[in-house]
Amino acid sequence: MARVRSSNNGSMVGMVVFGVASFIFLLLSIILYSQTGKYQQQQTAAQSELNQLINAGERGSATLAEVQAREGGGTLVGKLLAEVESLRNQSQALQGEVQAVTRKLEGAEAALKDQSSAAATAQAGYVEVQKSKADLEAALRTEVDALSGKVQAVSAENQRLNGLIDEQIAGLDSSGKRLFDEKQKQMDDLSRQLAAASDENRDLKSTVDALRGTVVESPAVTLPDARVVAQNTSEQKVFLDIGRENGLRLGMAFNVFDADDLVKISDAEAQGKAIVEIINVDADKSVGRIVSLNGRARVDEGDVLVNVVYDPNRTFSFHVFGQYDLDYDGNPEIRDRERVEAIVIRSGGVLSDALSFDTDYLVLGSEPVYPDKPADELDLIQMKEFRVELENFQAYQDLLGKAQGLGIPVLNQSRFLDLVGYFER
Repeated sequence: MARVRSSNNGSMVGMVVFGVASFIFLLLSIILYSQTGKYQQQQTAAQSELNQLINAGERGSATLAEVQAREGGGTLVGKLLAEVESLRNQSQALQGEVQAVTRKLEGAEAALKDQSSAAATAQAGYVEVQKSKADLEAALRTEVDALSGKVQAVSAENQRLNGLIDEQIAGLDSSGKRLFDEKQKQMDDLSRQLAAASDENRDLKSTVDALRGTVVESPAVTLPDARVVAQNTSEQKVFLDIGRENGLRLGMAFNVFDADDLVKISDAEAQGKAIVEIINVDADKSVGRIVSLNGRARVDEGDVLVNVVYDPNRTFSFHVFGQYDLDYDGNPEIRDRERVEAIVIRSGGVLSDALSFDTDYLVLGSEPVYPDKPADELDLIQMKEFRVELENFQAYQDLLGKAQGLGIPVLNQSRFLDLVGYFER
């Protein structure tokens, strides 16, 4: 648009300039024509004066050139002839100048015509641009009006939804608390029912055991699994009295106790003095590498090796539950529980999906704390987290009570790791 305006202004200036030039050339032409007329009048007057001076006989027989030649330049006639000739020459020169000015004027008129045509074209382009601008402004105005209508509609819908939310919150203020109290009462009733069921289950187990005549319980102590028959102190190796025929496999680990120690499963203070990893297995003997020693303890011949999972005569079943932190960095991880389960499998045990009469050991992770009830009971996210933590706490306590009712030994993380000879590989 700026270029069109500039072109339009330039065309107008050019038209004005060429108009002024045309006017000047016209004025010069008028002046030249008037001068030519003046010189022609002077020439006519001189010619008339000459004719009066020449006699009738000379006008009949002599030409102007002859008279001029005869009279020469010193006579009055000669001077008049010279003046006439000079005027003729000046008239011809002026006619040439008039013709030149006329040609320039014609050229100026042609250029002015071209400029007028260009100005007309520019004016048409300017009109087209103005029309396009008006169309664009109209389209944008229509779009803005449409968007304004949508914004108003969304704003109205938002106000309506806010009103509904306020109404629901007002309703939850009374009904939400009542519902939560009812659920809490139901959970308390279920807890009491579970405790009663546990007592009843314990009584039923006693009745069943009495009817069977025998009570099958896991021992409160774990028996030795192998003995040290020789050692190589310099290479930190021990030679054991069990081998492949006893189900021993490479990579199994055992905790070492003195020969006269009675290893109680529930005694968390009973610490082994060393950890041995099996590195070579024969049919009836094997070689272990001492991977850890407690303080200044030493492994002697006759010392016993214990792994609560391993037994050459039977396969123990373990139920693993909870969160574990094998690195003791305060961050329980899912992979730590997977490592506990892998230890059970590697040591020859099996995993059970649920706690039952067939389960030999319950391995529990960190005991969850009873969660605090959120101050804002209408905060759905906090209430969901509270319910999950409460369910985990209740499940942990339920398993613990059920294991005690069934007489199943319970091992926490530390005790389990100690009794399987766990060490960082």
